[in-house]
Amino acid sequence: METMQFAENEVRLLENSMDALGLRTHLADHARQSLDIQTYIFHDGLTTRLLIQSLLEAADRGVRIRMLLDDMTSYGQEARISALACHANIEVRLFNPLRSGRGFNLTRILFFLNDVRQLHRRMHNKLWLADSQLAITGGRNLGDEYYDASSETNFSDIDLLIRGPVVAQMQTSFDSYWNSSLAVPIAKFRPFAPNDEEHKRWRLRVRDRIKSAMREREGYVTSLQRWQRTGRGQHLLNEMLSVDAGLLVDSPEKMAQVLPWPIEQQAFSPLIERVRAVRRELILVGAYFVPGELGMGLFKELIDRGVRVRVLTNSLAATDLPLVHGGYTLYRKALLEMGVELYEMRDRQNRSYRWRWPWQGKVSLHSKAMIFDDQSAFVGSFNLDPRSVFWNTEIGVLMNGRTVAGQLKQLVELAMSANISYRLGLDKKQQLRWFYQTKKGLEVLHRERASWWRRCLVWLSVKFAPEDWL
Repeated sequence: METMQFAENEVRLLENSMDALGLRTHLADHARQSLDIQTYIFHDGLTTRLLIQSLLEAADRGVRIRMLLDDMTSYGQEARISALACHANIEVRLFNPLRSGRGFNLTRILFFLNDVRQLHRRMHNKLWLADSQLAITGGRNLGDEYYDASSETNFSDIDLLIRGPVVAQMQTSFDSYWNSSLAVPIAKFRPFAPNDEEHKRWRLRVRDRIKSAMREREGYVTSLQRWQRTGRGQHLLNEMLSVDAGLLVDSPEKMAQVLPWPIEQQAFSPLIERVRAVRRELILVGAYFVPGELGMGLFKELIDRGVRVRVLTNSLAATDLPLVHGGYTLYRKALLEMGVELYEMRDRQNRSYRWRWPWQGKVSLHSKAMIFDDQSAFVGSFNLDPRSVFWNTEIGVLMNGRTVAGQLKQLVELAMSANISYRLGLDKKQQLRWFYQTKKGLEVLHRERASWWRRCLVWLSVKFAPEDWL
């Protein structure tokens, strides 16, 4: 039985990367009291600098800003983050930080290897809270690759804008992480704190770097400025849907456990009950998909009852984590034989795909979503793998309502189309085949496309990696 509480909220899907970036700046520009930001990845780049500029301007207006960053990707950015935190109205903390050996790559690696449990357990939550009234959560971190501003790889992702009682629950969750003993002020890891003069010089450098980046990516910046001028942010806020929604979020105490909690004690156990209750169709979307024994058992229950099960994940060429893909390969054939429909996003998209800007190159699926019988849907940071279930902390929103479920399904089915993704199948000899669409028509691959290095990583994962770490 589900124990989570549902209440009426207003929501909107943010499948477009410019909406996702622009709305974050919009919330920062209009915040009056507070901005609370929680993220797993904090990468330098044009979009991050633009967001930092919005945060600095908000702090200048007197808005209190708290940023909680997982320590995994903060390496090499302590000086930049410390300069940001020098502002009287900005505080930055690192979650589950490495407390020694931070100065050099080698010592950092050695200290992590000395405590693999710390390396393995990460705060994967993504949250952008404005005045405790509006929130954005979903799959996007902070970095150019999450907002289609990277010239190399961009993530096809989805966020959720929400207003209502769930936001108060999100605020409570953020506060619990912020006040956790695992959240350490960034100043603890700097030999000195920047003074006011150094902070001013840093702000000038931020401004100059933004101007330089704007000249290099004039088209992208022009699109963002057009987005802002047309009042798109307020338009999105005016177009939200009323749905019954409930919050699923891990406690920071999950990090402190020596052994993982039993599945029935996990914050995301209501999703398992929702899967079991499906009667017609289940659609799962995840950047990483390792079903494990539990997932295989659930799929068999559904297939035996005549439920249609469809899964969209990354192909080997598209994924950013080939090691996790190795865990997925162990289940593909059995899933197909069972009757599960598998789709793998290809590493390049054509121009009709609306989740990304068409002029960029490689794309990797990063969305995390579920659709249950066209009646309810889930969007969050939760991946379809053991790491999300047992080791990382996660957040997401479960929504009841045909409209939002229908919107999400339309996006997913577009991504599953043959000109965007492979559909997997078995030939007469029970060998895997990848079907896809080209200008010449429907074609088939007898071996998945990928570099020799990616194939090597998959082999290593299959041979040596513990499945519950994937």
